[in-house]
Amino acid sequence: MSRGLYRTLLIIFTILCIIGGTAFHVSRLFFRAASHLIPFADRLEEEFKNSDWFDWDDDNFITIGVNGSGEQVHEEWNEDYSDCKKLSLDIIAANVDIVEGEEFSIEYDGDENLKPEVSLEDDTVKIRQSTAGELQWNLGGVTSKITVTVPKDQLEELKLEADAGDIDISDLTFDTLDIEANAGEIDLSDITTDDLKLDADAGDIKLTDVKADKLTIEVDAGDIELSNVDIRKGEASLSMGNFDYDGGTFKTLSVTVNMGDLHINTDSSLSDYGVDLSCDMGEVRYNGKHEGTSYDHEGEEGKLDAKCNMGEVEVSGN
Repeated sequence: MSRGLYRTLLIIFTILCIIGGTAFHVSRLFFRAASHLIPFADRLEEEFKNSDWFDWDDDNFITIGVNGSGEQVHEEWNEDYSDCKKLSLDIIAANVDIVEGEEFSIEYDGDENLKPEVSLEDDTVKIRQSTAGELQWNLGGVTSKITVTVPKDQLEELKLEADAGDIDISDLTFDTLDIEANAGEIDLSDITTDDLKLDADAGDIKLTDVKADKLTIEVDAGDIELSNVDIRKGEASLSMGNFDYDGGTFKTLSVTVNMGDLHINTDSSLSDYGVDLSCDMGEVRYNGKHEGTSYDHEGEEGKLDAKCNMGEVEVSGN
């Protein structure tokens, strides 16, 4: 199967996720409304929520990958990358770990025909994964892995494009961090950067202990979870899934969720912020108080805009 066809199948899978998620959220809203009229609706809703039909965290849920050659290899690159300031990755199917270490090094474990090519151009290390032979459809997930070890403050720029596979980056500092993922989870922890851009078609995004001057997130299907995240300016757009912000501060934050719940619990002093919350089909709660379908107040110290088309908006702050 060609790489172009593989990406087309990823898009089809994303669309199916959105259709399934739509049915899930519409049904959940029905049960919420029915709970005011039918005594046993609360229990029925709970049973539906606890079912594993749409459990994104279930390890048995279908994931996307490719079948490689079957021949497993281990490869290491230990060239002198001490002068490199940029890292670029173009990945077809591999889990990627980028971690802090004393020296810059690259390792690969996985199928022989998915072994990446590594090159050095000026101050940029390029890691490109191509295929020797045909790709085969696989619903069992990604098994190959690329590990990059980097000194904490060496890289100025990291750009990563991945078709399938989980991405984990921790304990590093960048000027610019740009990630595009078609299918797979993105997990960042203990990261400091000026400009952070994340774009995911199908998969969850989790940020823990992250500091960014500017944060931009776009997700088609999956959850966004931010924990102890400090940002000056943030924008997030989510087609289907839940948005959770728990701890941390921001100067301005704009979030739009089409289908799913939007929860924000911030350390910022929202009483001094301009706040504009709305939900077309659902409800808004601000500091524990039900506000119907919208709430707003003025302020000069910062700005929070949070909109949900179908679900709920719950915001709390100092």
